[in-house]
Formats: sequence, structure tokens, C-alpha cells
Amino acid sequence: MHNTAIRNKPVNTRRLEKILLKACKDAPGPTSVETLAEHYLHCFKFDKAHEALEEGLRMYPESQKLRLLEQRIKRTDLYGDFLKASQGISTNPTPDAYAGLAALYRVVGDIDKALETCAAGLAAFPESVRLYLNVAELRIRRFAKNFMPKDAVIALANLEKAATLNENDYAVLILLAEFYLAVGASEPAVGILKKILVSNPSDEHAQKLLEAALEISRKDEPVEDLVREVSASRRMAVNPEILHYIEKCTHDGATPQVERVVDTESLKGLLADALNASGARAMLALDPKGAIAAAAHREDNPIDIDSFAVAAREIQRNTNDYALRMDLGSFQTGEIEGPFGHFLVNDAEGWLIGGITPATPSNRERMRKCMLAIAEDCIFAAPPAKPDEAKPESDQGAQ
Repeated sequence: MHNTAIRNKPVNTRRLEKILLKACKDAPGPTSVETLAEHYLHCFKFDKAHEALEEGLRMYPESQKLRLLEQRIKRTDLYGDFLKASQGISTNPTPDAYAGLAALYRVVGDIDKALETCAAGLAAFPESVRLYLNVAELRIRRFAKNFMPKDAVIALANLEKAATLNENDYAVLILLAEFYLAVGASEPAVGILKKILVSNPSDEHAQKLLEAALEISRKDEPVEDLVREVSASRRMAVNPEILHYIEKCTHDGATPQVERVVDTESLKGLLADALNASGARAMLALDPKGAIAAAAHREDNPIDIDSFAVAAREIQRNTNDYALRMDLGSFQTGEIEGPFGHFLVNDAEGWLIGGITPATPSNRERMRKCMLAIAEDCIFAAPPAKPDEAKPESDQGAQ
């Protein structure tokens, strides 16, 4: 009975909180922040969970663990809304019901689920202008953030489809014109704006857009070519305010790359462990300058590590043009499948982690999880380099 009482003794949550706070201080990193935030959630201390998560994301903005936890916390806050929207689709499916659920997913930052919801809605209601507009808006948001050409092309296709379904819908036409202008396609924008002004000659917004369109000299280039140019320059052609349906339509420049002091010996050990855990043939990590920081391969299955590194860099360099990027939070991920198996590359704050594994789904998924864990616990958790630490390394790279 005495043993049972000890076994059933409630956890001292205050003491556990102190232990987890000390762990965040002594061993900082996304994992310790996640554990602390999870503890607060279990104790229903939602304000503290939000506070811990915000501080963690400030320190480790690229952490996929923390981004997923952020989505979950937001979704918890909106649980009742999600439940109501899901039940609405089950009991009375309408385009508005699907659009409402997609909007909730957008609020929690899950763009993929929002797009999936819109796709399900369009399968049931293929002539819903609102759902086509929702898909276009979501794709434009993501294009404005990541400048992936595929997003812009799909956004344009959905806007044009919405315009064919309702040729007199002002919201559809103005957004289509704004999108054309944003990528520098003045000729189609002029045609749409003139059509708007025929019906609404006093529309000051359309008049300003028309003036902007007439000032753009490039008129005859295909829109897809213009989209690729915007993607390469990572800059929209016009002022962001005109895309008033999008919160942030231009990228203010690349996020400054964080230089971190990564322990390469630990990195080697983690790669070796991941090699066995994932069944991979070989794994490597390249620093932000492209140099091999660590590598591991099976002795009975040798791979030329230098060639492996070149291939990893090429995949990363060409990932936008060849749509090899997969959407894993803020990771840039390339994947190639061939007779050699699966070749995966993750970009984590400029560090590339690559792996080659036999072409089976289970091996590929295990390796992907191992690569994510290495990024979380060895790269994102590494301390930022001080100016006097970063400079000599840069000088050596320049030589």
C-alpha cells in the first residue's frame, strides 16, 4: 500500500517547472523550449505556454518543432471554431463552409491544410468563385513569402478561372489585374482595368492601377517568364499596397542568415547515429559556405563524398526551378528518386543536410525525421557566432 501511494503521488508541477526552466538555461535549444511549453499546456497555463513559445521562436525562428507547436497551440485556442466548421461541412456542405474552415487553417499557419480544404470544396462545388479566389489568395501569400514560381502560376490559373465564371465580379477582376501588375505583366492588366473602368469610370483605385500599368514598358513577355524573373529577384514589380487582399505582398529581403558555432564533432556523431537509424547509405552536412562539415557512410557501400556534396549543392541551387522543394515549414527540401535510391537534402539556416537511402518509403521517412532532428538539436540549438568569432572564418573562406 505504501508503494502504491508513492507510485500514485501527484507530480510536483512547480518543481518540474523549475527543472525545465533550468534545462532551457543550461541546455538551450528548440527541444528544451518545446518541453517547457508542453508542460505549461498540460498545466493549462496557456499564457505561459504562449510566452515560452514566442521566446523560443525569437531565438530559433527556423525550428520546425516550434512552428508545429505554434500551429497546435493556435488550433487549441480555436478548437471550438474548428469543430463547428467541420460539423458544418458534414451536415450542410456549402462553398462558404469549406471557405470558413480553410480560413481557420490559414489563421494557424497551416497553408497546406487550407489548400486541401479548398480543393475538397472545389471537388464538390467546381463553380465556386469564392473557393477559386481563396486558393489564389493562399498561393499568392506563399509566393510573396517564398517566391516559388509554381505558387504564382497556380494562383494565376485560379484567378483566371474565377474571372471566367463571373466576368463582372469586381473583386475577381481587380485582384487579377493587381496580380498581373505585381509580376510586371502590364498588357493583360491594362485590358482588365479598362473593362473595369467602362462599368465604373469613377473608380479611383482602378484609375491608379491603370496609370501604373501604362508606365510599365515590358508588355509582351509571357506571364510565366515574368513570374520566374520575379522569383529569381525575390522582388515584386510594384508597390505592395495594391494587393490589398494580401497582408504582405512583397518580401522585404532575405532573412539575415544566422551564423552559428556548430560543434562538428557532435554533428559527425549524429550523422553516424542517423546512418544506422535510417538505413541510409550515406549522410553529410555542408556549412553555409558549402564546405563539408561532417559525413558518414557505410563501409560496405562506399559513396564518393565529394561528389555527394556537389550533388547536394546543385539540388539546393536548382530546387526552385525544378520544383524539388517540399513544404516542411521553413526548410528548403529537395528530393530526387533514381536507381541509386532516394536522395534528400534539407536546408537549415544555410547548412545543408543530405542523405542517400534505399528507395523504400519507410527508409525515406526515417531519414527525413533523422535529418530534421539533426537540424533541430545540433544546428538550431547551436549558439550564434560572436562578431569576432565569425570574422576570421569569413576571411579564411575568402582566401
